[in-house]
Amino acid sequence: MREKARIVKIEGDRITVMPIDIEACIGCQNRECKANGNRFEAINARAFALSVGDEVRVGAPAKSQLAQAFFAVVLPALSALVVYVLFPRLVRGSGEGVRVAVTLATLVACAWARVRFADKSPPRLPEIIETL
Repeated sequence: MREKARIVKIEGDRITVMPIDIEACIGCQNRECKANGNRFEAINARAFALSVGDEVRVGAPAKSQLAQAFFAVVLPALSALVVYVLFPRLVRGSGEGVRVAVTLATLVACAWARVRFADKSPPRLPEIIETL
């Protein structure tokens, strides 16, 4: 995520910004959203000298993106692969259908766990990565 935004409020290192150009909004029919914009908070981790009205670029921290990729893609894929490979060795005589069903159940369990426990981690705010 990298968006151009305008600063509307500054409270310490938490900055409230309003997006300027959002590609997803091009075909949107919500006029109020287009007129007012969706405001969100970002952090000024790099300690830029900012003031209300400045244009900035906001992005998701690399650590957050890596963690999302790991828990959303890598971990479920590895879990399913391990189950697919090891299941016939653990349960002799099971057919291919049972093997595939257990592998899919593993993917569903990973997705359920991700949704169930995702809200327990503290929210990670996007950060201001450059001034424009």
